Amino acid sequence: MDESKMNYMSAILFEHMKIGMVFYTKPMGLTLGEIDNIVRHMGILISVTELALKDLIAHGIISAKFRDDFQLEYKITEFGNYFFQELCSANEDAAAVCKKVGAIINEADDT
Repeated sequence: MDESKMNYMSAILFEHMKIGMVFYTKPMGLTLGEIDNIVRHMGILISVTELALKDLIAHGIISAKFRDDFQLEYKITEFGNYFFQELCSANEDAAAVCKKVGAIINEADDT
């Protein structure tokens, strides 16, 4: 794998981690519209978000279910909570990113 491809993959994985942190810092269920609003404030493309949601579901970090109004709701799983809790307690850089994600979510909620 050449360096540019490795940099691209690293960037995508970091974006996926930040999207996962959205669910960790805001554990209530989120619709796709709410997620889109938050990630726009984070500067993440919707195409990356769609791929990240699929990957996070496949890895058991988040789950999706239909609400009574027939909208999909995404929510962090028990494993996802454990994963991000361990990550943020073991790595202060990850904890700092998690705090920034929380601040961005609060900013997005205000708009």
